[in-house]
Amino acid sequence: MNEKRKVYIAIDLFKFIFAIIVIAIHTHPFESVENELFYKGFDLLSSIAVPFFFMTSGFLMSNKLNNIGYLKRILIRYLVLYIIWNIIYFPITIYGFCVSNMPLEKIIFSYLKGLFLVGEQYYSWPLWYLLGMVYILACSIVLKKNKKSLEKICLFNIIIYLIGILISVLIDMNSLLPIGIKKFTDVYCLIFENTRIMLGFGYFTVGILLRKNNTPISKKISFLGFIVSFVIGFINLEIFKYVSILLCALFITEFVVKINIKNDRSIFLRKLSTTIYLTHMIFFFLYNILILKVKEHFGLDSFLVTTIVSVVVGIILIKLFSKKKWYSIVFS
Repeated sequence: MNEKRKVYIAIDLFKFIFAIIVIAIHTHPFESVENELFYKGFDLLSSIAVPFFFMTSGFLMSNKLNNIGYLKRILIRYLVLYIIWNIIYFPITIYGFCVSNMPLEKIIFSYLKGLFLVGEQYYSWPLWYLLGMVYILACSIVLKKNKKSLEKICLFNIIIYLIGILISVLIDMNSLLPIGIKKFTDVYCLIFENTRIMLGFGYFTVGILLRKNNTPISKKISFLGFIVSFVIGFINLEIFKYVSILLCALFITEFVVKINIKNDRSIFLRKLSTTIYLTHMIFFFLYNILILKVKEHFGLDSFLVTTIVSVVVGIILIKLFSKKKWYSIVFS
């Protein structure tokens, strides 16, 4: 019991850390840094954040994935969250379309695509993780109803991930492709924009496998594996970036679940990281539009203002409203 509790605490701590890194992804605190090596290292490190969320979700859910009732409850929770936060961000979405000067038919296409296929609208970039979890859980339910084992569900998820990697590489090589394949990637990007949700299937499954296999890798080996995987990402081929992100997220997750933390602040950190993740783009938007009066401004000031306001507002919300029913619905 104590071991499971310690694992839980460590995951919540690192979710908070990665929630701050997600703010950095969106606000570009090192926008003015011209050192290419530094910038690539930061890009690799920040690219691990959402894969870590997927992996830890798979890790924590793994023992209940054979329970269709559980899967349905979690699916509804993610779906409700996704709908609520799209409603909350809707005024910002409308503002984005107003300043875009797009014709009405393109606005409708863009909105529906963002809502059902991409998982983001104007300034609501973090919501794609919620949509990714909706699709992962929905596919798991369909496969379970068709009597598929957990192993076959994992295989299905890995295939989706590999297809996503293949399409990602083709998109990156777009200018070098034969005209037929180039047309395919162009149409794919027009409809789906990217392969992030497909890659989420793989990250989620790695988390399941980590829990099921209970690997005996020590924290030192996990840390060394992370360093080696991180270095791989500097190889000047796009495929190595995807390999690096997967392995880095794997080894850091393996490292985290073995950390022994005695001071239990996990529930608070869990609530705070979720609140920061879901709300920070609102504060980033308001800082740009109301304070700076620009459409988008990236840099260290945007990062610091967004982070400080997100953390302070998150703490206030938790302290004042965390026991309210509406809070558990909006931030569960």
